[in-house]
Amino acid sequence: MRAFNSGDPQTWSIAAKQFLLQQLRWVDHGLDLVAKRARRREGDTKVGLVRSRPMTPEEAMYLLKERLRFLEEVVVHVMDYLYFYNADDEVFVSSLWHSWALVPNVQPKIDEYVLRTLLALSSTWTDDDPTSAFADASARLDSCLAGILHNGAHGLVEQARRALNDGEAKGAESSRSNLRTRFQLSFPLVRWTRRFLVSSELHAGLAHDEQRVAGDPAYPFDPWDFPDGDVGSPTGFLLDRFRRMVRAYENDDLEADSLWQLLVLI
Repeated sequence: MRAFNSGDPQTWSIAAKQFLLQQLRWVDHGLDLVAKRARRREGDTKVGLVRSRPMTPEEAMYLLKERLRFLEEVVVHVMDYLYFYNADDEVFVSSLWHSWALVPNVQPKIDEYVLRTLLALSSTWTDDDPTSAFADASARLDSCLAGILHNGAHGLVEQARRALNDGEAKGAESSRSNLRTRFQLSFPLVRWTRRFLVSSELHAGLAHDEQRVAGDPAYPFDPWDFPDGDVGSPTGFLLDRFRRMVRAYENDDLEADSLWQLLVLI
């Protein structure tokens, strides 16, 4: 997707704000209907359209207050996935879910964390269709979670995979159907982040490093080897170490390796 371009920074800023508020109105309206449907367990499963009308300053403030935390989560996860993890599904999902396994309050809200992961993965989708974006992101997430489980028991990941795949034929109130609805409502925020906040030039600058062979993300030195000269891309170097750790599925010298990484970067 091409970034939004404008020769006038003020026009660009106004367009970004207007688009964001319209998307937040849609998200707020839709998620409110989803919550009501979950409580009532009745009625049409389709989410009604928000009528187009001028937005008052009071409504804008309400939307920003009520949905700011959710917007922040979407933006942070998308930018983290694209900038730091360089859109590497396996490393991103493994890092997220291994860290979340240490947080006690994740399990009761497992669907929220599955949704966050899906939205981040969908940021590489190339069109605005939320249905196909959900199908693609959920298949990729399921593959990554299965890979984690293949290398050892992991209760939280098992629960996440059940939430992702539960109820393919059980009707509208299944976990997967609920995730799909909330994803479709939230997907425009992912597109907004890509359009207005993500810079391909900044991404290229963060990834550039003469210590690596062009086109090869791996650094040609092992722990306790030190390069001639500075590492040009700290994010690229750390991502390379994450990749090696995730794909080896073990690291007996984690503390020593972390110390070496620090010494390389300072």
